[in-house]
Amino acid sequence: MDELFNLSDPLCPLGYSQPCIYCLQCPQANYREFTGSNYQLRKTTNSAILNLRLPVRDDLERLIVETVVRELPRHFWFVLDRPEEGWHVSIFVRKGDVWARRRIERVISWFLEEVPQIIERVRLTIRGYVSDRIAQLVDELKHL
Repeated sequence: MDELFNLSDPLCPLGYSQPCIYCLQCPQANYREFTGSNYQLRKTTNSAILNLRLPVRDDLERLIVETVVRELPRHFWFVLDRPEEGWHVSIFVRKGDVWARRRIERVISWFLEEVPQIIERVRLTIRGYVSDRIAQLVDELKHL
């Protein structure tokens, strides 16, 4: 996690005001990539994008993850509206966002820990609802 926040603020030799992660046209960008099974960190001198992916088994789980991911950017400026291709969520951090490190780290850990629990809870809720509805049908048919 330290690598995500280890950023500096170089002067752009090309005169651009955008973060290096979107430019990558000069060696000062110092682009590096770190990849694991469920994450990818794309990092430059003054900005980074952390991509995260959860194990998803089926369409229901995919729908639940997409629902959570659609909601996150409404509340957190550092969560991109559209995750990068092949990832569930993308976190964008600039040098100026380092002050919010604890908040960003908390959202990342929440996503990795809570979303799987949300998935399981929704599955249980669906199973319970279906069982209740079938029980109602069985009771109704007993009286016919």
